[in-house]
Amino acid sequence: MFIFLNLKKENKFQCLVEENGKILDLNNIEFILSEYEEYEIVSYLIRKLTEGENKKIKRILIIGEDLIRIYPEINMIFPNSKFFITSKSRDIVNSFIKHYNKQKNYFAYTLDVLNGASLHDFIYNNSKFDLVIANKIFSKVKKKKRYFSVKFLYKYYLNQNGILCLINYIRNSKIDKFILLKTIKPALEKRIPLKNKNCLVQFISYIKKTKYV
Repeated sequence: MFIFLNLKKENKFQCLVEENGKILDLNNIEFILSEYEEYEIVSYLIRKLTEGENKKIKRILIIGEDLIRIYPEINMIFPNSKFFITSKSRDIVNSFIKHYNKQKNYFAYTLDVLNGASLHDFIYNNSKFDLVIANKIFSKVKKKKRYFSVKFLYKYYLNQNGILCLINYIRNSKIDKFILLKTIKPALEKRIPLKNKNCLVQFISYIKKTKYV
């Protein structure tokens, strides 16, 4: 299959997301995603997920890297929602606050989702969420450790029918299948090549239909 550069933007996004989870072959595709379009496609996928069941997204947690770039894309979809912006790096959080110091719809915290104490303390002090987005946290984490972290987010951080979205880089799709929750089937999974990088961007989402993993 080929996707051509001269497609209009909406058509291009449509071609990318209508692959039904199929992994695109880097050697047989003309269009590959540029880093500037990465979060536009992420927001497109989230919008489609939330439109499907007329979900009310009131509280959103964003965790990880590229906070300055991902926040405005999600904020455009949910301008009336309350955002909780987090990273394990205090410098990343401070940079976000400085960049968006005029915005009034977010709280900013440090949160390390690979640290059990940090996970427990944060959710103890905050209510559950309708949408949790973990951005590029688990790409280089050992399988067992990332499984327990994702399981904790799913079990304790989501309201019933809440959505957990995970964005990762996959360097070898044959070796790393990136099945994050063993017994829970993803609501949506897409893998898209990234321009000038030898990897795929994986978007995988879960909707909390059961109380436990």
